[in-house]
Amino acid sequence: MKNKSLLLIILLATVSYTLLARDYHFRHYTNDEGLSHNTVNSIIQDSRGFMWFGTKDGLNRFDGKQFKSYYHRNSDSTSIRNNYILSLTEDSEGLIWIGTYSGLSYFDPQTELFHNLDDYFSYSGEIIDIVEDLRENIWIQSFQGLYKYDKKHKTIRFYSSTTYFTPNYMCVTQQGDLWISGNNGNLYNYQYGKDDFNCFPILTTKEKEEYSGRFILADAGKYGLLIGTEEKGLKLFNPNTLSSIEILRNDNNEKPIYIRSI
Repeated sequence: MKNKSLLLIILLATVSYTLLARDYHFRHYTNDEGLSHNTVNSIIQDSRGFMWFGTKDGLNRFDGKQFKSYYHRNSDSTSIRNNYILSLTEDSEGLIWIGTYSGLSYFDPQTELFHNLDDYFSYSGEIIDIVEDLRENIWIQSFQGLYKYDKKHKTIRFYSSTTYFTPNYMCVTQQGDLWISGNNGNLYNYQYGKDDFNCFPILTTKEKEEYSGRFILADAGKYGLLIGTEEKGLKLFNPNTLSSIEILRNDNNEKPIYIRSI
């Protein structure tokens, strides 16, 4: 145990020294450099190397030198649905999916056109998050519930918040499992064969009474799922034992840690 602790101290010291020895240069991009708006809600890098920025007023593609901005145009059905961008993801075909303040669009890099799925997807509210699972389904998160879009058959399945749960955050693991945190303090795993969700409590009954924040999820490989909370610390969920342990709760001043991203 002492040897492991010594090794950890040496590694941390080495990393700290390496970080301190480097010179880091940050460049600040604003609308003065071509960004459509200074409030950025979502960022991804696609498979071709482009950076995409979803802002409060427009979608931006950055090639390392300059921005190209995309906007909704009332007279153009091939433009993005709304200029207020909330979420972004790239699927396995290279399509860029965009969640907006009033519905969903996807961008085809080959044609440089937007498509709005009006024939299959009628929801016109806020799209909070989008992920693609390993079966090439597009999962769409809203305040009303979850939508599963089957790209192959062009069908939509809706999982209502009133019937199921209100989703917080989605995560697809390397093994292909879809995990979703709910705003009720539970963790959900989608069962493809049953088309249903298994539920696993993360917070105690007392904690649920005190908690109303989000759960951030991250795949930790063979160790399970990391769960970041607001004021309840960092937890690790083990899918094999169906239990969670607390990794980190308070900071050095014994104040609850607010985890925004993992």
